[in-house]
Amino acid sequence: CVDLLAELEARLDFDDEMEPLDENAIIAQVLQLEEDVTEILGTARRGRLLETGVSVAIVGRPNAGKSSLLNAWSRSERAIVTPVAGTTRDVVEASVTVAGLPVTLLDTAGIRGETTDEVE
Repeated sequence: CVDLLAELEARLDFDDEMEPLDENAIIAQVLQLEEDVTEILGTARRGRLLETGVSVAIVGRPNAGKSSLLNAWSRSERAIVTPVAGTTRDVVEASVTVAGLPVTLLDTAGIRGETTDEVE
């Protein structure tokens, strides 16, 4: 990249003192640079994803097994599991790794259509 830029800048001032410009070689270099940059950007995105990871919210009706799923997936007892609907009130987080990718699981309170519970 630097060599290409240096040659093009030199031609601005000294073109008449240099060998004729090989346009095909310049086009090939630019196309190769485009491929290299595209590859670098692809690995940068993957690297950013590996660094920051992803968050996955587990949502659904009350007592649908969201907390049990979080506990099973994380191989822990992070969330309280009871037969009483509405046990989970705050978001419960657990970290796992899936295929080398950090994943934050978010267990959420159940979604109800209508309720008389003042807290919900």
